Amino acid sequence: MQQTIDSQIQARVRLLLARKWVDLKSLTIGTTNGTVYLGGGLKLTGGKNGEGRGGRTWLTRLRQEICAIPDVNDVVFQFHQIEEEND
Repeated sequence: MQQTIDSQIQARVRLLLARKWVDLKSLTIGTTNGTVYLGGGLKLTGGKNGEGRGGRTWLTRLRQEICAIPDVNDVVFQFHQIEEEND
């Protein structure tokens, strides 16, 4: 049962990240017992070039949006790199 819930959470997280123009290829996403783990390289592509994308405020907002997904208990960021691609 929990594995099914974790899979649903992970699918929703991937959708949320894609909508925020996050390159999913450089990112690792895992979910265990409702805790979402995001690691690897966080690469932002396309979309609006808003000031602070990828910064502390943006990450705080991202954490809040992920926590708003049903059955999410916590979010753990383990990024080794954060970059924004400029067109």
